[in-house]
Amino acid sequence: AMRQRSLLHSSLQWWPHGLTGYARHLARRPKLGAAIEFLATLGSFEARARAAFERCLAQGLPFHLWGHSYEFQSEADWSRLEAFFEFIARRPQVRYATNSELFDALVPA
Repeated sequence: AMRQRSLLHSSLQWWPHGLTGYARHLARRPKLGAAIEFLATLGSFEARARAAFERCLAQGLPFHLWGHSYEFQSEADWSRLEAFFEFIARRPQVRYATNSELFDALVPA
C-alpha cells in the first residue's frame, strides 16, 4: 500500500518554463531550499539543468529528468538534449537507472 501512494519527485522537466512556472512547481517539493537554489542559478536552461545535476551528484541525491517528445519542435531542441546527455554520461560514480529501478531502490516494499 505504501508503494502505491508514493511518488518520486523529478529533479527537472526538460522544458524551459518561465520563472513563475519553476517557482510554482518547485515550491511543492519537500526541500524548498533546493528549489530556491535552482531558481537562483544564472544562465540558460541548459546551464540550470547542468547545475541541478551537479547539485544532486554532490549531495548524493537521485537526478530524475523527464519531458514530452512532442515538446521538441526543432533539431536544435534535440541537439540541446543530446548535449546534456553527453554531459551526464559515462560517469563512474553515477548509477543510471530506469524509472522503475529508481522507484524500487528508493521506495520501501
